[in-house]
Amino acid sequence: KIALDYFDASINRIAAWVIGFRSWQRALLLAMLTPNAELKALQDAGNLTKVFVMQEEIKTLLLPDAETFNITIGAILDNNNNLKNIKFIANSETTSENKLVTDEDGTIGYIVENGENLEIHSSAKEFIASSNCGQMFSARYRTSFNRIVSIDFGEKFNTSNTTDMGAMFQYCSSLTSLDLSTFDTSKVTMMNAMFHGCNALTSLDVSTFDTSSTLDISYMFSECYALKTLDISSFNTSNTEIISLYDLYNIKHI
Repeated sequence: KIALDYFDASINRIAAWVIGFRSWQRALLLAMLTPNAELKALQDAGNLTKVFVMQEEIKTLLLPDAETFNITIGAILDNNNNLKNIKFIANSETTSENKLVTDEDGTIGYIVENGENLEIHSSAKEFIASSNCGQMFSARYRTSFNRIVSIDFGEKFNTSNTTDMGAMFQYCSSLTSLDLSTFDTSKVTMMNAMFHGCNALTSLDVSTFDTSSTLDISYMFSECYALKTLDISSFNTSNTEIISLYDLYNIKHI
């Protein structure tokens, strides 16, 4: 059992609890991803060079939760109407004064505005998505996301511990395609309204999605008016409680 106790009358207690809980989530996820047993064995054997090499290889950047990401990136989009693409670039030496997040080991995610591209750079080997990616790019409250034409996750966007992708791309009405082939969805329980309102999507490959843990896929593809074909034959809905995919009337081949 893990207890959270934040007693400080000088700040809002709800805010203190939320901030503390998020920090606890980040620390726990980092601990789960670090091969501590292997590192300890190498250290006990005196192989410090290998320890150093491994620590560099496993350097990751834990991204902020969906709400924080949406607010931070949305504010930049609000102030720069030229931005149309979002790109995640790992193993990068590019820096800027604008920081998205600083991880506990000092690894930083930098925000760079490059022409029409909003780029997120980090020297980390990969980006670790938050357990909560729900509404991460949603234009429901930050309407500036609805002009984003493409989101490039690259090959170093780790979603293996993400549980919520509900409304992740909701109302991204300018997106024409998405490459989600690297997404690990094995722990995702919520996919409801994930692509709701993405009415410019002409192609979408979700054949690699693992839905064995998913409880809710309701309205997942609703209002995707430009999407004419969709392959969901690989979806495992044995544990799904809410399906409600009756809104696929515009899709000719499923």
